[in-house]
Amino acid sequence: AVDIVLLQRVDLDDDMLPAGRLREPLCTLERADICVLRAEDADLRQRVLWLMRQNDPARVWIIDRSTTLPSPALPDPAARALAFCALGDPQGFFHGLRQAGVNVQKEIHFRDHHVYTQKDIDRLKATAQRWGTQSFVTTEKDSIRLANHLRVELEKESPLLVAGLEVSLRDEAGSIANLESLIVRANASPLQYRPGNVR
Repeated sequence: AVDIVLLQRVDLDDDMLPAGRLREPLCTLERADICVLRAEDADLRQRVLWLMRQNDPARVWIIDRSTTLPSPALPDPAARALAFCALGDPQGFFHGLRQAGVNVQKEIHFRDHHVYTQKDIDRLKATAQRWGTQSFVTTEKDSIRLANHLRVELEKESPLLVAGLEVSLRDEAGSIANLESLIVRANASPLQYRPGNVR
């Protein structure tokens, strides 16, 4: 097995649960084969390598992320939008929408892994009316969490635009070569079995 860990800047200064979001202390990054950083956190590469007890820069992958919209986008992404999500990094989503040209008039963030209810839909509709927004925008992940009847209810107020996320590796060829070498190494058994030694 190859252990790949996705890190954000906030993770390197966070606390363990329940005070923070970390499930394990940072010292366990020594077990990681590869750490993935977003482009905006690329300056943390040396710190992450130190935490991994590695000196090979190929062990830290850098990714570019961009928010995508349906083409043609309906409604017009420049229209005033109410953006909502239930993510661990809501500001990343809202920032990505603005980078993609969406006129985010109002943001609503629910807890990560939130299950949407009729009360949430009522809140979104009331907020849209109060702010005069012309559309709702959410993530693919949140769209799946919306039961069909709730989605229909929401779209009675305004159209719903579902934004996607595209991720690409900065050094795709080098990253794949590095991954292949790690897989080969992981599959090479250090044990030599002799007949009658297998149970």
